[in-house]
Amino acid sequence: MNIEERIVQFVQLAAITIIFYICYQILYPFIAAILFAMVMCISTWPLYQY
Repeated sequence: MNIEERIVQFVQLAAITIIFYICYQILYPFIAAILFAMVMCISTWPLYQY
């Protein structure tokens, strides 16, 4: 592996890390609501099936 390939690989990894961090920052305020909705859906699913 030469130095150019390592630089490209590092830049790609850095870009993916930045994208995941930005997505986390956007979704952070909604995590509690999403978890609450998941709990409500899972807990009421048997009632829906009946």
